[in-house]
Amino acid sequence: MVNSVAISGDILYAAQGSKVYKILYDKNSSEIFKILLNKEISLTHLGLSEDCKYLIGIGDVDKTVIVVDAETLEVAYTHKFPKRPSAWSTCKGNLVVADKFGDVFSVKLTEPLSDEARKNMEPILGHVSMILDVVATENNVLTSDRDEHIRVCEYPNSFVIERFLLGSRSYIAHLGVSGNYLLSAGGDPVIYSWNWKTGKEISNFNLREYLKLDNDDIDVISVSVTEKEAWVAVQGQPKVIKFTFPELEIVDAFETPHIINSLANNGTDCFAACPKGLIKVCKSASLSPYLELDGPEDILSQTHLRKAPRN
Repeated sequence: MVNSVAISGDILYAAQGSKVYKILYDKNSSEIFKILLNKEISLTHLGLSEDCKYLIGIGDVDKTVIVVDAETLEVAYTHKFPKRPSAWSTCKGNLVVADKFGDVFSVKLTEPLSDEARKNMEPILGHVSMILDVVATENNVLTSDRDEHIRVCEYPNSFVIERFLLGSRSYIAHLGVSGNYLLSAGGDPVIYSWNWKTGKEISNFNLREYLKLDNDDIDVISVSVTEKEAWVAVQGQPKVIKFTFPELEIVDAFETPHIINSLANNGTDCFAACPKGLIKVCKSASLSPYLELDGPEDILSQTHLRKAPRN
């Protein structure tokens, strides 16, 4: 199963089991030029460092965050933590990692800790419940947890809490930040946009009503935000919804041939990871490529994505 996807310019990265793929594609034609494969890394929660030199992910079976050279796909650094990581972010050359026991740690991205330093590692902040996402900015760190809280702290002096963003009615699994604006989503049927600098709620949108799911539980599986757009996928729904951001007005909704596991956006193209491959979710065209990932000799086939009716 392709569990996550990351993107930088015209380069895609995908994690599938013990494989990590690097895929070069043409933005206009979506033609695949090259696929690089590493069969020895098992990662989840893929993303890129600020300078895009490193691909970063959480080790699938241990308490590590693994830093991979984005050019060669060779493992560059391995960071071990006291508890299993649940989310990570980078800022100013630092790797900020949250774990399933509610603690957040900050280490140098390219300087692995010694065994002694790791043993004496202290968290920079903590929650009383599992932290589900973390975003580090130049002067702040934002965290969300299973108990409906979003906390904004100073960074690196993270013991100073600036504010809470309150209003969610269920766990908050995803934080998407662009400038001063934040998108929050998770188990609440409503997604929210905020000015996290002031604590003001900007807008919200009820996914349950839009998807006509009655009283069924909602689980937003992935979000991806840019300066003016937000893309949202709901677990079990073969659909990607595009919003204006931070207004959260629907622009498009695209039905997909498969359920979605993860989204990534480079400001021009949005890609979705599905169980067996990647889907390019077009902004204006109805024809999108579907890349099935079974090995290094993959073939790009075309799959029609039907634009979903607006409600």
